[in-house]
Amino acid sequence: MRWIVFFIYLNVSLHAGHIIVNKQNPISQLNVSEIRQIFTLKKLAWDDGSTISVYMLPSASPTQNIFTNAYLHMNAREVYEKWMAYILNGGMNKPPLFLNERRLIKQIDRNIHSIGIVSDNAELTSGIKVIYHFSETL
Repeated sequence: MRWIVFFIYLNVSLHAGHIIVNKQNPISQLNVSEIRQIFTLKKLAWDDGSTISVYMLPSASPTQNIFTNAYLHMNAREVYEKWMAYILNGGMNKPPLFLNERRLIKQIDRNIHSIGIVSDNAELTSGIKVIYHFSETL
């Protein structure tokens, strides 16, 4: 009797996203450490001294969850607690949440100093540029 065994290497992207900024922002890329610092509110200003405006999707968003789990090593509750601790220690308001990507993109298009997260199938306007791509793979 002959047995045939097939080994298949499968790399399937389940969900992917982009970190985006306004096209006029001089930043062209960020490393993972800088991304963590920005989204955990440890880095509050761009290199030119302007305040970073962090825009987020709701915790129910798959894109937001993948990003916070993989890149911040936190769940949505932990991110919220970190922001609240920052606010209670005299920091600014927590980053605004946008109910959908279209609104988040529209706001980033209006604010040169903003940064946000969207899925890889989001329709980006001409005023937006991608500075980092992330994905969840099998």
